[in-house]
Amino acid sequence: MDGIVGSLGPLALRVIQGGDGAVPLDAPEGVLRHSLNRRRRRYLRLSECVLAEAAGRPVGLAAYHRVESDVRLVMEFLLDPGLRETTRDEVCAALIAGLETAAHNDGIQCLMVMVETDIPLEPFRHHRFSAVAIDTDGAWLQKHFLSGRRDMSNR
Repeated sequence: MDGIVGSLGPLALRVIQGGDGAVPLDAPEGVLRHSLNRRRRRYLRLSECVLAEAAGRPVGLAAYHRVESDVRLVMEFLLDPGLRETTRDEVCAALIAGLETAAHNDGIQCLMVMVETDIPLEPFRHHRFSAVAIDTDGAWLQKHFLSGRRDMSNR
């Protein structure tokens, strides 16, 4: 999933196991500079993740558990808080594209993503996600795929 070029330069996307060490989960500075409690770090350790990197440095992460279902729940969606606003949109859009590709490859029919308030929503709108719920803590967003096939009409 390489080749996406943003203001950080080329962004590389790859699917990883959260506990494989590609992202230090117990680093003093946190996960992508986010302070996560033990429960959230454990979730990441047991998850499959789409990881966005720029110049070999992690800048975004979207994590989900692989289960036998037509629905995939993405429970962690993190961006490096040091990114500029336009760069945050680019990294967010790249992670969404990676999630959509992984969902399509696995025959997923509905992708649901939980995002906190610091995550930009415009890239999700561009990829035709709809809001299921929005409150002061964040939002649940979803996208349905026709017959488990990726909707390419937004490209």
